[in-house]
Formats: sequence, structure tokens, C-alpha cells
Amino acid sequence: MRNARVQPASVLVFIDFGLMITLFKFAAVLIAAVLTGNWFLAEVRKAKINRQPWYTPYLTPPGLIILAALCLPLVLWFSQR
Repeated sequence: MRNARVQPASVLVFIDFGLMITLFKFAAVLIAAVLTGNWFLAEVRKAKINRQPWYTPYLTPPGLIILAALCLPLVLWFSQR
């Protein structure tokens, strides 16, 4: 105990870079989902103002992205069978 030193706080902090990368990946997906959702909502509002059919927003780019994201689990499930 006589020669024991107290380590500075900066040495005691361990950064798990694998966890940080995983969190950045989650954040990227969430940001993309929010942006796509807002874009789709703007298309829905525009279609309502112009009195277009209910399916019109689904034929726009954000609508097709959302439909593809909804179909992806089925496609993966059928491809693995």
C-alpha cells in the first residue's frame, strides 16, 4: 500500500468503441426513419389538399420506401425457407 498511486479519472474511463458504433448505427436508422416519415406525411397532406385518391401518397418516393421497408421482413422470411 505504501507505493500505491491514485489513478486519474481519465484512465479509469473505458470507452467501448463497438458499443459506440452500434449506437451510431441505431441513431442513423432512427434519423432516416424520422425524415422519411415526415416526407411521407407531407405527401399525404398535399394529396388531401388536392383531393387525390387515398393511395396517391404511396406511389411517391417516400411511400415506396415505406412499402419496401414493410415488405422486407416477408421477402427475407420467404428467401430463407
